[in-house]
Amino acid sequence: MEDDDHALSFLGSSLGDRHHLGHRVRTLILEPGDAVDARPADWADVLVVVERGRLQVECDSGARAVFEPGAVLVLTRLELRCLRSVGTTALVVTAVSRCTT
Repeated sequence: MEDDDHALSFLGSSLGDRHHLGHRVRTLILEPGDAVDARPADWADVLVVVERGRLQVECDSGARAVFEPGAVLVLTRLELRCLRSVGTTALVVTAVSRCTT
């Protein structure tokens, strides 16, 4: 995506880390080089937006892919091992899911 003015983003909205109109919006921030173990169930039915930094997704098979700001992902059905911040700036990811309660 070349035109950042039209990139999907939830930063700066009043939705952060809470329930809104049947949806939950969470923010994950990782410093460069940091990683979190990823349980596939945690990412089922979640829309993921890379807000800042670079996100590396690593699967159990060892396959890896890197996503830049503006990327919109669905991680369902992946056998995830971890999510990692790669590059020189902190990674900021927004995760939007439907409320189950």
